[in-house]
Amino acid sequence: MAKLGPPRAAGPAVPNGLIIPRIRAGDHGAADKFAPEDLDAFLARMLDSADPVDGATAGQVNIPDAAKLAFAMSEDLARLMLDGNLPENGA
Repeated sequence: MAKLGPPRAAGPAVPNGLIIPRIRAGDHGAADKFAPEDLDAFLARMLDSADPVDGATAGQVNIPDAAKLAFAMSEDLARLMLDGNLPENGA
């Protein structure tokens, strides 16, 4: 299974409550600490409804690129995905 590389990968997701740090240190100038099992659970939730593909086809983009195209934030798209409110295939 793929792994997340915190804190960079988890950073934007923290304020939105997508990933909760085990130790909040960001308010004190240090990096928040995340439990590997929490990051694995977040990744599993993100991949839960995903269909495996060999590679992107025409019209498919990754989350950061989709956010740019939608003038949105990646964490907002992640929340829509997790809540099941993101239409498939851009419909």
